[in-house]
Amino acid sequence: QRRDPVELMRVQTSLEQPFYLRTKVLDVYTAAGFGAMRPSRDERVSDSMSLPAGQEGSTQEQSFETRISLGDNYRDNHLPIYYWPQSIEGVEESWWYDRGDAVVFGRQRTDGLEYTVRGVAPDPSAERLASSGPVDGNDREVLPGSASTLPQGVPEVVRSTVEEVTRGHSTPFAKAKALNDYFTDGRNGFTYALSTVQGNSGSVLADFLAKKQGYCEQYAAAMAIMLRLAEIPSRVVIGYTSGRRQEDGTWSVTTNDSHAWVEGYFHGVGWVFFDPTPLSDG
Repeated sequence: QRRDPVELMRVQTSLEQPFYLRTKVLDVYTAAGFGAMRPSRDERVSDSMSLPAGQEGSTQEQSFETRISLGDNYRDNHLPIYYWPQSIEGVEESWWYDRGDAVVFGRQRTDGLEYTVRGVAPDPSAERLASSGPVDGNDREVLPGSASTLPQGVPEVVRSTVEEVTRGHSTPFAKAKALNDYFTDGRNGFTYALSTVQGNSGSVLADFLAKKQGYCEQYAAAMAIMLRLAEIPSRVVIGYTSGRRQEDGTWSVTTNDSHAWVEGYFHGVGWVFFDPTPLSDG
């Protein structure tokens, strides 16, 4: 809501079209909304890091190298990174890598840090996604239980909406795409705004689906809940969109690029991102 956006970082990357920079993952859903588990200190950040738990390697990956320079206005104890990082150079040993969520975190907030991330960007084919079946026991062994749980009392209107939107779609990915399209297809009336419209149903989620107005966090949370109702593990991811490309080839990421999106988990593929937030008029 700033009148003028503040630059948070500059990004130089080998990716022709950068995707989203992740900082945090929210996968615990309670009646109060989505929250995060305490990050797991799986391994220290180094020049040799493991793939995320449950994420399948494939030949459909694009290697990348990215240099990220955090400005003085960036104040967070999580480092923005692309998915999947395999090595990070330029940071001290006090930084840790949570392999399950693919996030990097430390003890203190940081600014002015420069670091290089090398990794691979997953790019599963449409055919591979379409052939992915329901999650099985092996998947659930590597997934946190919080990725599928729902609190008691999810409004019936939410369940019926999921059934209606996914009717006729037989595979998990087809159902997930239908739910994403439900929000982003302008014919359904959802709009982007910096505020929501209050209702009187007694459920913030039901009111949101009825009033069809909100910002990225509402859209991400709503779709994540609906994915779980469709028996697709999900989580909300916090971070930044790619920003704007500058004349020198770097990307400027500002406060305006703060964003939330959704990841769904698919058998034999791993986590796949969706962005259910409709484009704003700007």
